[in-house]
Amino acid sequence: MKEARNSNEGLLGIISDITLLSNCTYIVGSFSSNVFRIAAELMQTRYEDASNLAFSIDYPYCLSFKQGRNGQDFKAVQDHEPELFLNKELRLRSGDLIKRQFSEEIGEKSVKAGYWYGTNLNTSETGLYPSYKVKQIHLVKPIHLLSKT
Repeated sequence: MKEARNSNEGLLGIISDITLLSNCTYIVGSFSSNVFRIAAELMQTRYEDASNLAFSIDYPYCLSFKQGRNGQDFKAVQDHEPELFLNKELRLRSGDLIKRQFSEEIGEKSVKAGYWYGTNLNTSETGLYPSYKVKQIHLVKPIHLLSKT
């Protein structure tokens, strides 16, 4: 099996997989996979902003999550009533702004269960919330390639 993977046919197979993925309108995969990351990057060449067209199921597990991903802004897209984690869960109302954080106390267990830790900027409450009930807010800034400074 390994021999087929390291052959010319194996290389062509990976290239065709990446090409097919990058031509999709939405992809779900793993950013720990080079194939998925390349496909997501190639989608950027087809759309002005393809950042919302790829969803990584292991996004929180990336090393940069603890270091560079802290403090990302999200917007609640669904209401959420606390029930699972008792006092540690955050109440969400659609439209609430959430600042995502990493907590060593909460740890990876809640992240693996699909919950992230953060602060609801509308209520100033801090706790866990389901990651699928929020959408990341992307700040788009103009790029002045030919600015006269």
